[in-house]
Amino acid sequence: MGDRVCGFEHRIGIGDADRNHKRRGAELFRTERSGIARDQGEIGAGAGEAQRDGATDASGGAGDDDGGLLQVARGTGHCLIGFLNSIRSERTYFSAVNGPALARFPRLTSLGDPLGSLAGGQASARTREAGMDFGYFTLSDNHYENNTRSSNQFVADITAEALYAEKVGMHSAWIGEHHFNSLGVLSCPDLVLAYVAANTTRLRLAPAVNVLPLHHPIRVAEQWATLDLLSGGRVDFACGRGYDRREYLPFHVSFEDNQGIFEEGLELVRALWQADDRISHHGKHYSFDDVRITPKPIQRPLPTYVGSFSKPSIELAARLGCGLIVAPFAAAMSFGGLKQVADLYHETCAKHGKTPGRLMCSYFTHFADNKAQEDAARARQIRYYKECVIPALPGDPKTAPPSYRYFVDMVDRLGKVKPEDLTENSVLLGSSARITETLKKVEAAGFAEVILYVNVGLKPHNQVKDEMARFMAEVAPSFADGRKIAAA
Repeated sequence: MGDRVCGFEHRIGIGDADRNHKRRGAELFRTERSGIARDQGEIGAGAGEAQRDGATDASGGAGDDDGGLLQVARGTGHCLIGFLNSIRSERTYFSAVNGPALARFPRLTSLGDPLGSLAGGQASARTREAGMDFGYFTLSDNHYENNTRSSNQFVADITAEALYAEKVGMHSAWIGEHHFNSLGVLSCPDLVLAYVAANTTRLRLAPAVNVLPLHHPIRVAEQWATLDLLSGGRVDFACGRGYDRREYLPFHVSFEDNQGIFEEGLELVRALWQADDRISHHGKHYSFDDVRITPKPIQRPLPTYVGSFSKPSIELAARLGCGLIVAPFAAAMSFGGLKQVADLYHETCAKHGKTPGRLMCSYFTHFADNKAQEDAARARQIRYYKECVIPALPGDPKTAPPSYRYFVDMVDRLGKVKPEDLTENSVLLGSSARITETLKKVEAAGFAEVILYVNVGLKPHNQVKDEMARFMAEVAPSFADGRKIAAA
């Protein structure tokens, strides 16, 4: 059973698409590997190469049309209408499916009226905690010397990769926000994720992260509540302060005072989602009277995460009862490792009388089966640090605000990094068995989900898709306990 939404195949497939998602991932990986030259030694990629597709869905449908994503802008109204009509047409079919099957589809368990208030969204987001999940992640890094890949092409590639994440069985898609090509080129993750929502059925959708101080909290609350509604309750909202002063200056927002702006803004966003009546607020950074946002999110509360490099952000997440997302390389530099971050978070939750949320981390991901491939992957990663990350971080001790002082040491260490310094504290690199071994340690530290930064460092688009499929075929099954075994 299927429908066409905005020119992409919108598959329902409650039976095979869910119960056999690991088998489909393996079959897709074999299909991709047989048709794509895995040139891991090439760091640069032309825009023309990135348009090639041709992967075939294992269930017999057409693969995603990567090149067509450049024409997404036309017919937006038709896309939204088609999406909502497809939800309505599916209700009869979904109602015949038994409860356990529905429980494996977060969006479907709370369908009801697609424009009504649905109570099941939050429960559905939490039922996925038995066993570690894996998602797609990108910061849209494109700030490289002699780079021939246009920002438009890369945004199209990212959109296609997010759609492909559902096809290979990933749990989520996390898309970063960056402005002015200071590091990345995707400035509107909410719009890209709205398009992805219209062409997927179960993929969780999240910014990674929303740079909250750059936006008014009322507008943020409205935007992500609307996406939660249109996606059937599939949004995970993640926010942070960012770290690049150059992204603050054109918006005339204080980089020096952004910790206070962030904390006040996050509390307001959550209050606006939860309030049934109008609310007023008069704080240091925001002031308004008699506001009630519409629409309301389906998930009450909407799952919220704080992206963290520092102790104040970990403490904020714990105090507000939010989940936490960390980068392993930063956790190792600032706290000693992921286990230490988990311990600090849980201790702080207990101090504030809060139930801990989900712990997540992001990982740079590179497959390598021989020394030449491993050398190329290490070179790609170091190039990312030196050409994208270091220029974006507040590493100058003369100008770094007090709340960012920890970046000074981080930038110094990143500037000196050598290929042999790239360990499991910063990257997943090597064979499937080696990557699995590292992730078992992450799971033991209490992390519920790992989001995979595969498309880092100008890695060619088709290689990214190949590695996504390989991960789900060769690594993910080692973590398929609990609910995943039940779904097989």
